[in-house]
Amino acid sequence: MHTLYGQTTQPRQTDSLLRRYSTARKPERAELAIRLSESYLYVDPARSRDYAAMGLIMLRQFPDDTLYLVAINNLAVAYGSLGQNKRADSCFQVGIRRAQAQHNIDKLVRMLANQGTTYMDEGRNRDALKRLRLALSYAVGPNHDDKRALLLNNIGLVYDNLGVYGPALRYYHAALREAEQQHNLNVLGLAKGNIATIYAQLDNPRRSNQLLGQAIRHLTDSNDPIMANQCRLMVAENWLNMARPDSASQLVWRGLQQAKATQVPYQMAMAYVLLSRLYSSQQRYVQAEISARQALQLAQAENQSMEGQALMNLAKAIDAQGLTAKALPLAREAVTATQQTANKGERRDANRILADILEHDGQLDKALATRKIYEALNDSLYTAGFREQFSQLQVTYESERKEQQIAFLNRENDLRESQLKALGLGLGVVLALLGLVYWLYRRQHLATEKISQQKELLTRQSAQLALLMRELHHRVKNNLQIVSSLLSLQSGRLVDEQARAAVREGQRRVEAMAMLHQRLYATAEVTSINFRSYVADLVESLMTTYGYRPADVDLTLEISHEQIETDTAIPLGLIINELITNSLKHAYQHVARPALTVRLEPTRNADGLLTLRLTVADNGPGLPNVRSTVAYSAGTEWVPTAGSVGEKVSRQAKKRSRSGDLMPKVPTFGMQLVLSLARQLRATGHFVDDNGAQFQLDIPMIQPTA
Repeated sequence: MHTLYGQTTQPRQTDSLLRRYSTARKPERAELAIRLSESYLYVDPARSRDYAAMGLIMLRQFPDDTLYLVAINNLAVAYGSLGQNKRADSCFQVGIRRAQAQHNIDKLVRMLANQGTTYMDEGRNRDALKRLRLALSYAVGPNHDDKRALLLNNIGLVYDNLGVYGPALRYYHAALREAEQQHNLNVLGLAKGNIATIYAQLDNPRRSNQLLGQAIRHLTDSNDPIMANQCRLMVAENWLNMARPDSASQLVWRGLQQAKATQVPYQMAMAYVLLSRLYSSQQRYVQAEISARQALQLAQAENQSMEGQALMNLAKAIDAQGLTAKALPLAREAVTATQQTANKGERRDANRILADILEHDGQLDKALATRKIYEALNDSLYTAGFREQFSQLQVTYESERKEQQIAFLNRENDLRESQLKALGLGLGVVLALLGLVYWLYRRQHLATEKISQQKELLTRQSAQLALLMRELHHRVKNNLQIVSSLLSLQSGRLVDEQARAAVREGQRRVEAMAMLHQRLYATAEVTSINFRSYVADLVESLMTTYGYRPADVDLTLEISHEQIETDTAIPLGLIINELITNSLKHAYQHVARPALTVRLEPTRNADGLLTLRLTVADNGPGLPNVRSTVAYSAGTEWVPTAGSVGEKVSRQAKKRSRSGDLMPKVPTFGMQLVLSLARQLRATGHFVDDNGAQFQLDIPMIQPTA
């Protein structure tokens, strides 16, 4: 929910302006044309464009700097409303330069804000963020109070579009504070509606409806029926998400009627989507299909983001009629449409619907793969809920432990009381023997019960410890993803290409570790990882990063030793990441058919000890400035050695060997990292230059103690 500056104001009365324009003299006609362009700006963009253009032409004869800035802004906004984005951007650029030259901060803020909002409508969210932040930096002082509130709201909306909900909520609340100080009802309604949207995406519809009710009141009081109706439709959507179609029905029909009255295509499409869901809840699938098709027609005609939702409901309605074959391509289109948005909730729902329809069609393998995508999206949405459950689990565990301690003390007291009673039974030999037998039996029974309870407690604590470890890996993965995002943002701001490349390489190293921790919390094993699947995902991710498709590279993965302990897997994964990155960056520039081999297998070294041997090889030109073989041993520096007898050496390697060049004394940072990680694993390795670069690393399977 967002707006351009001025979009929330009522259209001006144009009749008197038109009469004055038709009879005015030339100097006055320029001002009247520009005022007419502003009055038509959000009612009839084409007429607004024409009047703004005429005003600019007349200003050539009667210059006026302030009127020029108003006219160029109106012309840019009109072009943007008409979908002529390049012309709009060109006008904004001209107007911004003129405003800066004239030191007209008011018009500069207005044009920067409108340009940022136009970028948002084009999907250029990062460009929009730069413009809106720049506008906010100029909007200082009491003269810009109303602009600051709307700017903060729209910056939050950009983060919302990017799926980064933390910063989005911070800016929305900052907009609320500014709007409350200025009693700006419109921004209060917009910001609360945007916050409610986030709560709805995180499956908290009750909290969302509370905020939406407040937003509707603010927007109604500010005389903004269009945005108030948007909030009304969102309330209806939340009721449907809570399986309350009776509560949603009246709101859906009222929202559809209002959308038709105001002729807002996006709201009409949304209303028809909700109507389709309402019919489906009543098992009226034919009517649901008709409503979904109406929504799809509106969404496609206006290029609206409702297309994915319309396709989802259309596929569900057709599938419910038993026409699975017709529903399946629509479900696939829905997944494709939702992938263009940052709304994880819509992407999750689209994949769930596709998985259901694939199951109905008997394509179980594809249904399972789609279901995994749905689970991953669902997991990212429910992280906060999982943490809340985890905290509750900790509280429950502490309470149960205290109750067990109290029960244990009670049993100890009972045991002592029984012993005292047994000692008191000394009336006779028979009674003493019977008392002794009873006491022994009671003690054995209590001991057995105690052992059983302790065993049960240990089992429960073990399960809880495993849960704690998975949560720890989950948090580590989330923190690494945050670091990766920060590095990505930082790299985008760097000008020096080498510095940017270095930051991006650091980002990929962080992502390699995050991928490993993600696998650890997603499986039952918390101390080891399936290294084969991890390496496969890592290689695929790196190939995608450097622009290689799977069909472009002859990839050989031979991971015979699959389960690896975490302490070994983390440094080994980073070594593989560095070596493959080096190959993808440097090895295939002049190779017709790239080939890459990653092998991990148990073997024995020269001393007969069992080791894991890692081999990473490519078919590139080989390593620069390296003889045929360069060996490395744990705890030493780089040691160049000659090739073994009968070793096959490439022509380039022989040429470099004759020249006397060795491995540089100061290796690159990536190679330094490989050396450090190899030393950490107490491993021995060597580089071979033989028809390409080949690296072998022998890792002891039993690590020696320090």
